[in-house]
Amino acid sequence: MLHADATAALAEYERLFPCEALEGVRDFLARNSGDILRSNPAGHVTASGLVFDGSALLLIFHKKSGRFLQPGGHVESADASIYDAARREVLEETGLAVTSSPLFPARVPFNIDAHMIPARPDRDQREHWHYDFQYLFEPVGRDVRIDESEVGAYRWAPLDHPFATSGLIAAAPKLQKLLSKRTLT
Repeated sequence: MLHADATAALAEYERLFPCEALEGVRDFLARNSGDILRSNPAGHVTASGLVFDGSALLLIFHKKSGRFLQPGGHVESADASIYDAARREVLEETGLAVTSSPLFPARVPFNIDAHMIPARPDRDQREHWHYDFQYLFEPVGRDVRIDESEVGAYRWAPLDHPFATSGLIAAAPKLQKLLSKRTLT
């Protein structure tokens, strides 16, 4: 079910953003119909939330990577969809409930980012790919309560912030463009 959901989400994303190069994501899904979860050592689908409050994106300091990122993580077999996995991850890491942003179609990823995760010999983990489906959400309230086992801090970053990860580097200008189109209409 999650494979079919990821495949459908990718197809809808490609319809909305036809110029983006997503062959790697498409190939991964085609080759791995039986396992897109963390159990696949070559790579897996992850889900994250681009939590936008109208002026800034919520970032968390991810202790394992040592960087500020959008909330997100591994899709689990109990998740009903990739979208639901993203909502769950935001809630787990930040304590924030989120809803689909009115700026973009619900349940369609706003950005898809493929990136390599370095090997972690201390965890018997080899280098592998993350295919991150990023959904645009708005927060329900602003009472952030971080999960201190995974998250060291949080901050709201304006869209012109110098983001350091490929997913945020691509998503922030896409969101700025979307906002500028809404302002013009």
